[in-house]
Amino acid sequence: MKKISVLHLFILFASCATNPKKLVEQNKSLENQLNAATYTLTLPENWHPYLDLHNELSYKPVKYQEKYPEVEIYIRSTPADIPLNKLVDERIQIFASLSDYSKKISQIQSKFGETYIVDEKFKLNMRNYVNRTTYFEYKGEYYHYNYSSIPRLFNKYIDDYASIFESLEFKE
Repeated sequence: MKKISVLHLFILFASCATNPKKLVEQNKSLENQLNAATYTLTLPENWHPYLDLHNELSYKPVKYQEKYPEVEIYIRSTPADIPLNKLVDERIQIFASLSDYSKKISQIQSKFGETYIVDEKFKLNMRNYVNRTTYFEYKGEYYHYNYSSIPRLFNKYIDDYASIFESLEFKE
């Protein structure tokens, strides 16, 4: 029993959550990703950037500090080797096999031109989610701007999602 306790203590102190050196590295990586981002955006006062589970730049309300956030937003580029509407169809297939899956697709004109909005609901790891993903093209590259939330918080932060998207600008 003592060996197991010693092992647990070692793991606890060696993990990145308790290791100050790892936290400094994480903060540097966040700073590096913020500086390397090809875009700028304005976050509401109660939001902040963080590195998600895949160590990629994302944004969430300050009050949600858990590992699996209940609300998050991110923007990613996507290879532009097929028409935008086909890309949307392909990306939808990623979630289509999840339980309780439903989707609604709409096409609008945004400040970036032809834009697709995909609203999806699904269950993942015994938890329900609502996603709104906005797909658009900017200077020959495709982007998807994603807002993910648990159902009870979706409407609470939908205006933040919209204001962040409206503030989105690409660096020249």
